[in-house]
Amino acid sequence: MVTCTVQKIINPETPFLTVGERFFLNCTGESFSNEPKITVDNPTHPWQIKILSQRTVGDKELQIQAVSAIVGEHSITGLKIDGQPVSPFNLSVRSVQDPQNIVTIPFAPQMLPAGYPPLFPMVTILIVIVGLLGLLWYPSWMVRKKKKKYAAFLQTVNQQISPLEEFQLSLYHTKRRLYRNSPSESSLDDQFLHQLTDEFFQSVLKFLGRIYKEPLVFGDWDTLTFLEKKISKRSNATHDELIRFLEEIKKIRTRPVTVQELQFLFDWFRDLAPQLVLEGKNR
Repeated sequence: MVTCTVQKIINPETPFLTVGERFFLNCTGESFSNEPKITVDNPTHPWQIKILSQRTVGDKELQIQAVSAIVGEHSITGLKIDGQPVSPFNLSVRSVQDPQNIVTIPFAPQMLPAGYPPLFPMVTILIVIVGLLGLLWYPSWMVRKKKKKYAAFLQTVNQQISPLEEFQLSLYHTKRRLYRNSPSESSLDDQFLHQLTDEFFQSVLKFLGRIYKEPLVFGDWDTLTFLEKKISKRSNATHDELIRFLEEIKKIRTRPVTVQELQFLFDWFRDLAPQLVLEGKNR
């Protein structure tokens, strides 16, 4: 059995320790190793006693420097040196405050970790700025995209003549193909008539694309639907008739077409095109 006595370092005349005060344990036993192993089994609190250092004074004497950070009367029973149990001893630990004049700290709300309060508004402001920049950038990006598509669209048209002249010239060639290959209506097959319908429709889209400055592409039904919405906002007789014409030609392209229907479409848009040009000049 090892026996240890408490030796105060500061104010040795006082019979108690204060929180955090270092002290010596002067221990004697049968024998100690050069580097003794010191353990505390099942402490009431980890800081009830904390070993800081030790030095051997002789084969049978050992001085341990320790500290206690828990206020109260403690009975140390689980201390062992090189596996040898140490006789229980007591520690009296008091607060550094005057027990007759204890200073209490008023309750304060728990603060967030340092650095967190300024970080949150900064991130929020950053998100708002990025959102505003996106709102400012998106319309200009759409305009650039539309201009790029319209520039590509203009590569498919004859810019040396007016939109109306280009349409009339294209319509003339389509009619010639129809009349040249139709000695009788029964001699024309559906495939040929649909080819002429598509050719005519492509001429219409080129004309409308130049009139409304929209990059209309043959077969791009989403773009055509957008054009119909744009036209519907004008709400006058000419544009209402154009919407009816577009709806009719879309229906014809999904079913067999006759020569009379094709001629009717030719004449319909031939008369409608000059009115659309006049409407454009009056805008």
